[in-house]
Amino acid sequence: MKKLIYILISIFLIQVYIYQVLCQENDFEFLLNETFINKNLDNYNSILSFEGIDFGFVQIGNSDIKNIYITNNGINNFEIKSVRISGREGTTFSIMTTYSYPKIVGPGEKVKYEIQFAPILPQNFLDSLLIFVSHPVQFVYSIPLSGASIIENIVWTPDTAAVIGVSEFKLPIKVQNTNKDIFISGLSYRLIISFDAALFYPIGVSKGKIEKNEIFNGQRILTISDDNISLYGTEQLLTEIIGYILLGNNNKTIINIQDIIWDKNWIHPNSKNGELYTYGLCGNTINQIKLKEDSDIKINPNPANQIINIHLNTNENGILDVQIFSVTGILCLKKSIEINNPNKEQIDGKYIIATYELPSGYYYIIITSPNKRFALPLSIVK
Repeated sequence: MKKLIYILISIFLIQVYIYQVLCQENDFEFLLNETFINKNLDNYNSILSFEGIDFGFVQIGNSDIKNIYITNNGINNFEIKSVRISGREGTTFSIMTTYSYPKIVGPGEKVKYEIQFAPILPQNFLDSLLIFVSHPVQFVYSIPLSGASIIENIVWTPDTAAVIGVSEFKLPIKVQNTNKDIFISGLSYRLIISFDAALFYPIGVSKGKIEKNEIFNGQRILTISDDNISLYGTEQLLTEIIGYILLGNNNKTIINIQDIIWDKNWIHPNSKNGELYTYGLCGNTINQIKLKEDSDIKINPNPANQIINIHLNTNENGILDVQIFSVTGILCLKKSIEINNPNKEQIDGKYIIATYELPSGYYYIIITSPNKRFALPLSIVK
C-alpha cells in the first residue's frame, strides 16, 4: 500500500509545476516540465510568473545571497537563452552566477543561480529574475524578487549621577546609527522608559512631549514621542528627561528603555539601559533638602500637622497648582488655588492647604504657578 502511494505521488510531481523550498533556508527550487508549460502558455502571453522569493530585511551596506535551482523534471531538453534581472531597482538585485548561453538543461538536470540582494538605500525593493527559454517553446520564466533594507541604531541612557535635591536635573537619552555613513531625516518615534518613581520626579522633556506619565509597582513609566527627527552615524541627543532628584529608598535606579518604535519599519532599534545614581544626603536630613533655592516661596510650619501655609511673593495672576508626593513618588494630595492679582502687582500671597488627611511621614511638595515651578521637602508629624 505504501509503495502504491509513493508511485502516485511521484506521478503527480512529474505532471505539475512545483515550487519547493529545500532544506537550507537560502535554497529555492523551481521545477519545469512540458505539460505545465503547454497548459499555461497561449498566443497572448509568453511569460510565466510564479510565487517569488523574499530576501526579508537586510541591513544597508550588507548583502544576502539566495540560491535558485531550475530543475528539468520533464522528458525533453530545455534550452535557456539568457538570464537577467529586469532592472527596476538598478543593481540592488544581481546575478552572481555566469554561464555560457544557450544553456542546455537535460531531463533530471538542474541549473543553479546565485542571486544577491545588496540594498544601499532605505526602502522596500521589488524586481524580477527573468529566465528566457528558447526550447522546446519560447517563453520567459519570471520569478519575482523582493526585499527591504534596514538601518540599525542604538538608543541608550548613559550611566549618570546626581546629588539628591537637585532641581531640573536632565537625564539624557541618546541615539546613534550603527552605519556611520547613513543620514535619515523626517522620522518620528515613540519611546517607553521606566525608572524608580521614588528617586526621580519628571516635569518635562527638552525635545518632544510626554504622552503618558504613570506609576506601576513603584516604577514611573513615561511614554515620550517626537517627530521630524534626523539620524546620523554619530552619537546624538534624542531628548532629555527633566525633573527633580528625590530621596528614595535606594541610591540608584535602572533607567529601563522598555520599547522604542520608529515610524519606518526598516529602522531596527536596539536599546541599552543605564543607571542613575544619587548621593549627598541620607534619610534623617530630609528637612534640610533644598530642591530649589528661591526666596519667592516659603512653607510653614514644617514639620506640619493639620495645615501648611504657602507664602508666595509674585506678580502673577492665575492658578496655583499644589501637589504633594510621598518619597516613593505617589501623588497624595492635589489642589488648585486661584491667585487673584488682575493688575499683576507684586504681592505677598498666603495660601492655606489642609494636610489633616496625610499620615506622618516625609513628602515633597511641588508648587506650580503660571510661570514658575517650585519643589520643597515637607514633613508631617501627627
